[in-house]
Formats: sequence, C-alpha cells, structure tokens
Amino acid sequence: MAKKLVTNKLSSNWLLFLAACTAFIAVSYFFIKTYPDFVLSPGQKVTPSSTQNSDLAVYEDDSNWKTYKNSDYNFELRYPMGYEVLDDLSGWPKSIAIISRINVQSYDLVIEIWNDISFQHKYSLSPTRYLDKQVNNRHIVLINLNGSNEVDHILSTFRFTN
Repeated sequence: MAKKLVTNKLSSNWLLFLAACTAFIAVSYFFIKTYPDFVLSPGQKVTPSSTQNSDLAVYEDDSNWKTYKNSDYNFELRYPMGYEVLDDLSGWPKSIAIISRINVQSYDLVIEIWNDISFQHKYSLSPTRYLDKQVNNRHIVLINLNGSNEVDHILSTFRFTN
C-alpha cells in the first residue's frame, strides 16, 4: 500500500511539472505572437542612440527626417517622410501633437503634457510603450501607440532645445 502511495505521489508531481511546462510554453508563444517587436530577429542589431536624453534604441539613419519643434516646452524630435503632424487632437485632451503616418486611420505617436505622474497608471495597464521627459514640474509623455520600432526611433530623436 505504501509503495502505491509513493507511485501516485510521483505521478502527480510529474503531471504537475508537465502542466507547468505546457503553461510556460503557451504563455511564451502568446507573448511572442502578440508583441513581436520585443523579440529581435536573428542578426538584428540594436545600438544605443547617441542622441542626448534618449532612453530608446536607434534602428536606421534619420538624417533626412523632418523636425517637429515645440517652443512652449522647448523640445524637438524628428520623424520620417510619410508621417505628418496632425492638427486634430480630438480624443486626446492632454495632447499637444499627434504624429501619424499619412493616410492611415490609426495614430502612431501622441505627445501629451501631464501635471503629475497619473499617466503612469493609465499607460502601465496596457502594452503601450512611452517615453517620459520632465520639465518644470510637468511631464512630456510621448506614447508609441502601435508599438513599432520606427516609432521608437522617432522617440529616440527627442531632445530639449534649451
């Protein structure tokens, strides 16, 4: 009887181990399929940006990009051809600019001004990537809405002008 009890306990531990491994593989697969930009392709290199105040990586040459300048908060960032700065900020009450691909219905990058850190709660609940730069007790929050590497590159060009 004792031998059968030990065998049942080993079987149940083995089944628990298999269930945990299966769950880990399923969660990993879901993550990779849902957030492909977080996984580097073989041979893909990510180099740190040489731009001052940058927290993100650079993926391509940006020397011929357009420049968005904001004199109220003294910063600028560059964005590639095929993107535009939108005038319609409806739906984004804290925004000062939206940069998006031309003729695309979804927004790519929203720039918001927050007086406190409550944006952290708002954006920590989603997979949205954002950059926070503080100036004069306010937060300039640049939100990568589509999670693309190209928008991360736009964020990496952010710099204060004064």
